[in-house]
Amino acid sequence: MKFSVFLYLVPLLLLRPFEAQAAIQLTLKPKATCPQVKLRKEFRQMTREEWNRFADALKTLTQRKKASDGRERSLYDEFASLDAQYSDEAKGYAPFLAYNRLQLKVFEEALQAVHPEVNLPYWDWTLDAAKPEASPLLTADYLGGNGEGSKSCVKSGPFADYQVPSAAGQECLKRSYYPGPTIAPFANRDHIEKVVLKTRRYDQLRQFLVYAPTSAVFHGIG
Repeated sequence: MKFSVFLYLVPLLLLRPFEAQAAIQLTLKPKATCPQVKLRKEFRQMTREEWNRFADALKTLTQRKKASDGRERSLYDEFASLDAQYSDEAKGYAPFLAYNRLQLKVFEEALQAVHPEVNLPYWDWTLDAAKPEASPLLTADYLGGNGEGSKSCVKSGPFADYQVPSAAGQECLKRSYYPGPTIAPFANRDHIEKVVLKTRRYDQLRQFLVYAPTSAVFHGIG
């Protein structure tokens, strides 16, 4: 089963010879104490300094070095490759929400290996559900806006002109709003809360969270 293979590969990922990975300590072992509670903020709650530190750590993870197979790869590429290879199948199994939490934790620790003060932020997209393309997140101040030109390349924000590995070598980071040029509205908070409160089985809740509201966000941003 690919899902079980992924859980095996996550710790192995941290053993690859990248400088950033050498400092990562995967906190899967129980700890006797919790000296400091880490707070994950919605991006609008972050100071500019906090956001810039996060963006800098993220950009550091995208820096590529020559791997043992001779290809130029980054730690970010490794995370993306594992996610692309296993996430779709993992969505069909009950442990997916725990799997997703593990992904976020490992990724957050990779960021903290660059900047220990960084905590992984999140986007409460229900705040922008009616008009997602107008979200501050999709501006040059944060992650940049819609793609431009015939290839829909992202030209604004900290990852403008970032090159993504592909079968053809490398190509630009793309974003293509659906249905375009705007993004179709997302599920609002009231709808999500009603479904969650009415759900009585974990598997129903998992399927709702994985497929219905979140897939609209992925497809809408393109």
